Amino acid sequence: MPHRASLRLHVGFVVAAMSVLPSCSDDGTENNPQASTPSGSIPSTSDAAIADGGDAASSHDGARVDASRDSSLPSDGGPAPDGGHAQDGGHAQDGGHIVISAGDAALFFSDITSGPRTGNADPSRGVAPNTYGAIVTVWGKNLGAQASSTLAIGGVTVPQAAIYYWGPANHGGGADLYSQMGMQMIEFAIPGAAVPSGAVNIVVTANSKASNPVAFTTRDTGKIYFVARTADGGSDSAAGTWSAPWGTVLKAANTATSGDIVYVRDGVSAPSEIGLTKDGGAASPIAVVAYPAATVTLGSGTSGGAVSAKQSDPAHRARNWTFAKFRFPGAPTNYADIGLGDGFRVVGNYFSNPIGEGLTGTIQMGGDLYQYDGNVAVIGNELTDISTANGFTPEKMYHSIYLSGKRQSGAHAPSMKDIEVAWNYMHDNNDNRAIDIYSEQDGCSLLEEVKVHDNLIVNQRGDGILLGKAVSGTSNFIYNNVIINAGLGPLWRANELSSNAAIRISAGWPGLPASATRVGVYNNTIYGGGFAQNSESAAILWSPAEVGSSWQMTLDFANNVVVSADVPYWSGNAPSVTSAPNLWHGRSGGIPSWNAGGLSGDPLFVGPLTGSVVNLRLGSGSPAINKGVDTNYAFDVDGISRPPGAFDLGAFEYGN
Repeated sequence: MPHRASLRLHVGFVVAAMSVLPSCSDDGTENNPQASTPSGSIPSTSDAAIADGGDAASSHDGARVDASRDSSLPSDGGPAPDGGHAQDGGHAQDGGHIVISAGDAALFFSDITSGPRTGNADPSRGVAPNTYGAIVTVWGKNLGAQASSTLAIGGVTVPQAAIYYWGPANHGGGADLYSQMGMQMIEFAIPGAAVPSGAVNIVVTANSKASNPVAFTTRDTGKIYFVARTADGGSDSAAGTWSAPWGTVLKAANTATSGDIVYVRDGVSAPSEIGLTKDGGAASPIAVVAYPAATVTLGSGTSGGAVSAKQSDPAHRARNWTFAKFRFPGAPTNYADIGLGDGFRVVGNYFSNPIGEGLTGTIQMGGDLYQYDGNVAVIGNELTDISTANGFTPEKMYHSIYLSGKRQSGAHAPSMKDIEVAWNYMHDNNDNRAIDIYSEQDGCSLLEEVKVHDNLIVNQRGDGILLGKAVSGTSNFIYNNVIINAGLGPLWRANELSSNAAIRISAGWPGLPASATRVGVYNNTIYGGGFAQNSESAAILWSPAEVGSSWQMTLDFANNVVVSADVPYWSGNAPSVTSAPNLWHGRSGGIPSWNAGGLSGDPLFVGPLTGSVVNLRLGSGSPAINKGVDTNYAFDVDGISRPPGAFDLGAFEYGN
């Protein structure tokens, strides 16, 4: 395994020491014999509907819609640029645009997206049993302090008694999204029947200014259950209430029904795989969530996986489940820590799998004969120490997040749609790809409406992000990601090759026209990485023709900052839109020849860029400031507004 420096980050994403990258003007063009320079302009798009900021429809990440659309880049065809997701889309309210400035509160996502208004018998809140409802966690930035800020749901201020925790997002046993990404989290109970039933918004007010809303749906259906250790009174013969909790997560999973929420209290462990035997409802999933401040372990790290949607019936997979804020210690060869089904939501968990290996992934879906429809969200998780056991060299088919669909011969199976991978912190992993979204076989399901955004990927052996074969449709986007030291290599077993890139695009399907597959890559910051001994290594690798001339797609590449000293900026064909601005730095050969609108020069990151930390925010005078074109994604990785007509390049807006 290559040396990986120790990691230390702050709110601005800073990372351990790397090779020094030169300051240079880089005028000229890179000699890339594979690249062509087709002409073309950036197609226009029409405005889309803007949410009214009132009752909001529930979505993957408990989020809101926005439409800060522009006339420069193509629309994704939906009612809002993010399809109704959270911070990735925007802040639209009352027909206008909420401006989130540096230091303003910004909400990103929630663990559950719906729950009962009452029925929580937890006595720790000092109110009568069942007065309050589901316990909800939201994540964001600049949320202030509990003593001076307020939280409201459905227009009802959440009382102090209903707030379990308000502070850095490193609370309990789940993902640490504070130390590296600067997030805060708030855990609170719905404060009873005073909250309207139905679609509502969650809003934080800090420093007298309201945040963007995150959508939630309150219900009068569904029960609230609890699991505790035997030492705390847990027993599978009990009723599952606070005072008589169940003793195992397996009992809870086998008993809960659509709309129920199970909170697992501190110290519980479930070493054996939990095979899910039933479905939740699309609007009322079954949720299994770690209780506030609890450390709960699912899986053993040595015997099978932790959670699986696969059932004895090969024609069925469990649907509509949420798992949030757990610790997953890993799984042996050919087992995923968690195997997903349709409507799964995996949020705020910590994954570590030193012996990860086989034809699967730490978080895995598909690749079999079952028909998957999609609607999957992998959000706000931390994945680290994957395939790193001493002397261990995994095969190249194992990935941290590996999402696929049905595979079969013959005619294409129905498409799998709505896949979101966002706000994950993935670092120091020795498996192949951090995020791999791909399928194969001539009759496989095509994968559509894929969004990969706001992830932080640091020190990855293989590619940082792959949108691969079978990704199709016109609403696929990679944006606001910060990728540092991806594609580090070395080669795999028996010197097998695989690509080593920060972002690799090989989407589409043989025989489909280029117009059938579109991928937009916007406002990412890529720094370092690559494996120079591999000819398939570059900061960006686009290989749409890997199986011949019948393989076509449309790629839009705009507003990115790419800093690479050791491997080429770009390898493969030119994208469809060649005039969009991108900033390239580090290679003496100049920018890719196709990028007529590209810029060359030092991005002037705030720094330092050597020593123990690296800070990739834009500094004063950066050539990336105000040089971007407007896109559908009008908020940076911190949730700060990108001003129309003056987007910056990269994941960070200047000055925040």
